[in-house]
Amino acid sequence: MKIKANILKRFIGKVTLEGAIPTSLLQFNEEGLDVKLQASNIVFCEGNLNKGNFSDYTAIGDIGIKNNQMFISLLNRYGDRIIELKNDANKLKIISETGSTFYVLCDKEMVDNHSLKSPNLDLDNGFELVAEKLDAIKKAGEILKVQTTTIEVKEKNLVLSVNNDTGDSITEEMAVDYKDCIGKYGDFLQKTISAVEGLVSVSLGDNYPIQIKEVRAEYNLKYIIAPMVSTED
Repeated sequence: MKIKANILKRFIGKVTLEGAIPTSLLQFNEEGLDVKLQASNIVFCEGNLNKGNFSDYTAIGDIGIKNNQMFISLLNRYGDRIIELKNDANKLKIISETGSTFYVLCDKEMVDNHSLKSPNLDLDNGFELVAEKLDAIKKAGEILKVQTTTIEVKEKNLVLSVNNDTGDSITEEMAVDYKDCIGKYGDFLQKTISAVEGLVSVSLGDNYPIQIKEVRAEYNLKYIIAPMVSTED
């Protein structure tokens, strides 16, 4: 089974939030590569890279990756060259065009005991927007040096806002056909915003997990992020 290293690297980077979530489960099945991972109960990510991205595709089973950042860095070394992937005694064997071989450190326990499933949430189809709109509020958070974003829909108007302790505030607004709701989310939302591009769909509710989906012909991605819970009475 072969693939251009930069295609796999880009997909793994997006679904793992550039390694912000350290471990992942790679499942090479009949439809392509499924990746699932989560950080405690804060964020769940999953993606599918369809088998059309590969040549001589073979469903080689499940492989647990212990260090996503290292995996991404390794793939980056190969640039746009073709690499061959094999499941070698639960190690991911990567063979380059030049014949060099690298074994990615894997986690057999993760494979044997995996139970990662998409959270069963009562989420609707949401609304669509261009990811660059989300990126604008992420950059605003960087300006104000805050990692908390409030997302509110009121009377068909979406308001994305960040605020700091000194009272500075930046907002982005746009019209959306969606229910009234509000939620506040931490730094994993900003990491997700960095990962997605183009047209995305967003689903949320009052102080409820937010779901962001990016669907393309080559791959699809889904991120579910828990809201920040206020400790105030």
